[in-house]
Amino acid sequence: MGNNNNIMLTLLIFRLVVMGRKYAVLINGADESRYHDNIEAIYDTLLDLGFSKDGVHILDRPSGRSYPIRAHPTKTGVKSIFSRLEKEIGKDDTLVVHIDDHGELTRVDHEGRDEGVVGVVLNRSRQSVREEYLTEIELDRMLSGVHAGLTVVTTDICYGGRLARRVGHGRCVGISAGGLDEIPRTLNGMSFSSYFYSAFSSTELMQDGVVNLKVAFQHASRRYKNDDALWLCNPPDPIPTPQIFSQMDPSRLTI
Repeated sequence: MGNNNNIMLTLLIFRLVVMGRKYAVLINGADESRYHDNIEAIYDTLLDLGFSKDGVHILDRPSGRSYPIRAHPTKTGVKSIFSRLEKEIGKDDTLVVHIDDHGELTRVDHEGRDEGVVGVVLNRSRQSVREEYLTEIELDRMLSGVHAGLTVVTTDICYGGRLARRVGHGRCVGISAGGLDEIPRTLNGMSFSSYFYSAFSSTELMQDGVVNLKVAFQHASRRYKNDDALWLCNPPDPIPTPQIFSQMDPSRLTI
């Protein structure tokens, strides 16, 4: 039985890594250096992991960083990217979605009931630009139209556990830097999500030649909590606890 399980795991990883194409959507709605740095760090890591430049779609403002920008961080821009990916992505492909921004709690009428949700603040800058909110419900609807074999959504926003919980069903894994009501921290490219993606290139973490989602999540969680540079100034008590939501077994998945 053990050998059969190993064979099935190897076949699943082969399908996800070798046969499928890799896509990514990186969203930053806030014009702040710490978020631009984080997007750049994750972008560079994804390229190292085999993602093509054409397959990575970044929504951000010009900031002098090295990454190419496909669209401005507006709700229209986000919808446009996902509408395009609905037509491109197939069941053997992998989609990574990362959101760096401010998250704020709001209330909406959802299916006839008043519900508290987290909204991603888009289009926030020092200039007088109209802000928009992309709620966890709206993001979940957009993702439902993309039929990838595996979708991984990560976020470092405040209250991001709510967003991760919302999208973490079916073939989608939701991962956040903190719980439902916690305030994570990002600093100069140092964040839970940047640690999560960099874990996939670590030879020390590999099992059968790959790093699975469970191992990457556990490694990033430890590194995040033990990073003195992140928590040196006014550390919260307790430090936010990263969350993973999935109906699949993360130990059998990889990007």
